[in-house]
Amino acid sequence: MKALFNIALVAALVCLVSSTWAQQEQQVQPQQQQQQRQPADQQNFDQTFVRDGLLGGMMEVKVAQLAVERATNPDVKRFAQKLAQDHTAANRELMPVANQFQIQVPREMIKEHQQIWQKLSNLRGADFDLEFIRLQIEDHQNDIAKFEKAQNSANPQVKAFATKTLPTLREHLKMAQDIKAKLGQGGTQEQQQPQRRDQ
Repeated sequence: MKALFNIALVAALVCLVSSTWAQQEQQVQPQQQQQQRQPADQQNFDQTFVRDGLLGGMMEVKVAQLAVERATNPDVKRFAQKLAQDHTAANRELMPVANQFQIQVPREMIKEHQQIWQKLSNLRGADFDLEFIRLQIEDHQNDIAKFEKAQNSANPQVKAFATKTLPTLREHLKMAQDIKAKLGQGGTQEQQQPQRRDQ
């Protein structure tokens, strides 16, 4: 009888221990799965960041080159020249990072960026200057948010590129905001000149 009691006691202890292990395992598994997902999620973010950086950088250069030709305000024109120069340099620095992720460097703008470029190319004078500056403020605000997040990347190349480029993007945003304020106060050079009427 005592032997049967001992067997039952051991069986109960085994069941209790097994149940405890099962509960602990259920608690640990989601944590392990989350830890396993984090590197994959981070890698996906890094790849998207690099790909978008290449595409966005190409558009910035193309739009800036258009503004160098079309802008009537001298501040807008100088700003466009700086944009073209800075983003060309950034694109060059991003290429080795893209090679690491086996991302091909794009040869032409995507459809969305082509539409933006086309819209700008149809504008002239003050309308062009204002729309170009508005676009730069919007784009650089979005880019800064992405680059700030990329600063926390576990990939050293992505992190280094984001950290190095962020000050330039912030400088561009400040310049665009200052120019917008000036345009709002005094208009473009073309607007300030009196129009001649045919006699």
